[in-house]
Amino acid sequence: MTRLLIPDNCKTATTANTRYETVLNRSYQELAEYYGTAIVPARVRKPQDKSAAEASVRFAETWIIAALRDRKFFSIGEVNEAIAEKLEELNNRPFQWMAGTRRSAWLEEEKPYMLPLPAVPFEAAVWSVAKVPNDYLISDGRNKYSVPYNLIGEKVDIRVTKTAVEVFCHGSRVAGHRRLQTIQREPLKSSHAEGGVQDA
Repeated sequence: MTRLLIPDNCKTATTANTRYETVLNRSYQELAEYYGTAIVPARVRKPQDKSAAEASVRFAETWIIAALRDRKFFSIGEVNEAIAEKLEELNNRPFQWMAGTRRSAWLEEEKPYMLPLPAVPFEAAVWSVAKVPNDYLISDGRNKYSVPYNLIGEKVDIRVTKTAVEVFCHGSRVAGHRRLQTIQREPLKSSHAEGGVQDA
């Protein structure tokens, strides 16, 4: 994992990106924290902020497609295998204007600064905000889950992953449920004491 990521300034990932402040959406920020990296989106109309990686990717793509343009494939697996072979060949080709190859440059100049990946892959979450209704049930879009009834009328943050639904109020986790994969006829409620964390 690299220590710094400089992606495009897409609206789906960046809440604000000004001269004085960069605010990522919560899912993007969670990803950065999980992998121990910093995400610094390129500024608007500042192409010099982006690295030269895109040019290298474009060159590799063009070179590999050109090398394989006359071959016929009968499955995605065959295509991927051929691409992997050509990519290995490209990485081991000597540079034209300097000593070494792309592989040697990565091993000597870049790899020492890389961070190890976590043992478990990142699980993306979707965040949303909702006002707790009178039945003190919040929804993940398919099923409903209970929160402490004393939060009726309060705005809460809802974090939904593939396996869990969590509810936060003023930064504190107030409810947690295992996410149901099938639609339930009856809402999922908990008998925990008022204000405590609830788990299904």
